[in-house]
Amino acid sequence: MSPHDDGFFREPTPGCASAEQRAASREGDPVAVTLDKLPHVAVQWFDSAGRVLFWNQASEQLYGYSRSEALGRTLGELIYTPEQQAFFHDLMHRALAGDEVLGPELQTVRHRDGSRRSILASLFVLRAGQGESVFVCVDVDVTREQDAHESLSLERQLLRTVMDENPNIIILKDWDGHFLMANRGLAELYNTTIENLIGKTDGDFNANAEQVRFFLENARSIMRDGKTRVVMEESTHAETGETRYYRSIKKPLRGADGEPCVLITASDVTDLHLARQQIRQLTYHDALTQLPNRVLLADRMQQAIALARRDGSMLAVAYIDLDGFKPINDVYGHAVGDALLVQMAERLRNTAREGDTVARIGGDEFVLLLSHLSDKPSCERILLRVLAALAEPVVRNGAELQVSASIGVTLYPDDESDADALIRHADQAMYQAKLQGRNRYHFFDPAHDRKMQAARELCERVVTGLQLGEFELFYQPRIDLIQRRVQGAEALIRWRHPGKGLLLPGAFLPQIEGSACMIAMGRWVLEQAVQQLAQWRRAGLDIAVSINIAAPHLLASDFVTHLAQVLAAFPDVPPAMLELEILESTALEDMEAVRAILAECRALGVRFALDDFGTGYSSLIYLRRLPVDTLKIDRSFVRDMLDDAEDHTIVQAVIGLGNAFGRHVVAEGVETERHGQALMGLGCHQLQGFGIARPMPAPELHGWIESYVPSFRPVDA
Repeated sequence: MSPHDDGFFREPTPGCASAEQRAASREGDPVAVTLDKLPHVAVQWFDSAGRVLFWNQASEQLYGYSRSEALGRTLGELIYTPEQQAFFHDLMHRALAGDEVLGPELQTVRHRDGSRRSILASLFVLRAGQGESVFVCVDVDVTREQDAHESLSLERQLLRTVMDENPNIIILKDWDGHFLMANRGLAELYNTTIENLIGKTDGDFNANAEQVRFFLENARSIMRDGKTRVVMEESTHAETGETRYYRSIKKPLRGADGEPCVLITASDVTDLHLARQQIRQLTYHDALTQLPNRVLLADRMQQAIALARRDGSMLAVAYIDLDGFKPINDVYGHAVGDALLVQMAERLRNTAREGDTVARIGGDEFVLLLSHLSDKPSCERILLRVLAALAEPVVRNGAELQVSASIGVTLYPDDESDADALIRHADQAMYQAKLQGRNRYHFFDPAHDRKMQAARELCERVVTGLQLGEFELFYQPRIDLIQRRVQGAEALIRWRHPGKGLLLPGAFLPQIEGSACMIAMGRWVLEQAVQQLAQWRRAGLDIAVSINIAAPHLLASDFVTHLAQVLAAFPDVPPAMLELEILESTALEDMEAVRAILAECRALGVRFALDDFGTGYSSLIYLRRLPVDTLKIDRSFVRDMLDDAEDHTIVQAVIGLGNAFGRHVVAEGVETERHGQALMGLGCHQLQGFGIARPMPAPELHGWIESYVPSFRPVDA
């Protein structure tokens, strides 16, 4: 079994639809091999439809059907009557609703040859994770015992004969627990003769007083209520200390003198009991380290969360990954690697407190569940002990092996999530610990995760809004005071949110910056802007439009291809009428890649502007190498240039750079006529801002342009 294997009850391989295929996929599994060799204990697995998934050799012997004949069929097709099949399905539903073992139920079933068999059938469910449940049925042949019960009467001679021939334990007890009759099964258990048993009690042969008291009280209870019962009992041998398990049928009777007595038929089900224990061990524990596996961990986490919620304590989930384990496993082999994992598991057990859970969930990954924590520092003290313990060298085959651990931790209720999410969050934090250098722990930040989750949800909502037509482009005019006309307009996105009204970009763009939905939004803006250009040209309005291009959109592999497709869809729009604005910081991220993309776009005829110029750290060499047509002075410098000498100097320098490199210069954020006059005095005559016009819907722009009259006059700066 590989380190990542969850065992026999893992999710079935996709495509294995039939029971035969699913069973075949488990050949060689240690659970199947073990159960196949159990003598006298018939074990079957069923899926939720009651179809046979597993049929051991004892089942073949008990019912006469081979494994290949049984797989994929229901018990109704094999041994049950329709009524018994319906009862079996009812048991399956009851088992699924709880975790207890249902039964044993005494059933009479048919053998393949037509004869009948009496069985004691028990049913329980194993939950395998990922939503899969497997029903386990364990049957014991009690045909001879049942025949004995049916034939027994108060006739002592007949009873004596039946008891002597029955290999199981058969006893007749009176009210005080004295053996009125017994067979050789009890004589062998107590290592005495049948004659020596008569008139004695269990206390004469069993030194376990508590066990003897249970036998007597149980028998008296049955004699009082007059109902036959099936009970599970233990018997420990006084000399050897060996414990055997018996399933007993206890039937109340009246003796010839009218006094109450009880007839007990006990079957040795030790093999069944141990098999069930082994099934549970293999299902809920890791086969290599014997630590709880992912299935049992999930159950422990549910309990720990409920306890922390009830008493207000703190719970920590620590996800542990061994650093450097893979090279050791590759160089020294899997045997050494497995031994190292066992050693690390033992160290984790010794480091954990009583009541904590250490689980192995696959490969070299463990989870430490810490309950009843008072605060974060108490958790950190435990984590430091774990790091120190796991970092101690291990000597194997003369070689000193050493690993460390990267641990991701999340704390409940700070991280008030369910069990699956807590493990996922701890896993995420573990990767951060690795990125920070390994051999350390890192705590999950719920606030940051909530922020990221909100951004993901907002992205999904933005994509939906684009599909539903909730977004719209507004346009802010840009004027040229030298030519005394509207030179162009910048397209600015708005969201007409059905629940929040008209949203400006600041209400949603910062939260989704850098995400994939920025590309979808950018593509939509590009298509809408070019389509609007075409409509205006048909209406006689001939102006340029600029749009902002985010870094993820610009650097997308299909950006140039999409741009070419949009321009080709509107052949009456000259590409030079479209200006793409990129941030100076975008250009600095990958100068060569951005320069190549800009060159391809320029070849299509579009123009570029460098937005928010002056806020980055670009050099004159960068400015010379980037094929941009326009520099846009950042609004923060323009806004304060009249009162701040440094901002005034920056604006003046940018205008000088633009003139020196033959670039157009546009001043954003012009809010007053004084700003416009000062900029004109510095040699900047292309202006944009609220002092000229606020952004407006496309239908309003045409009328505004027709009524526009320049009002700015240059003054001495």
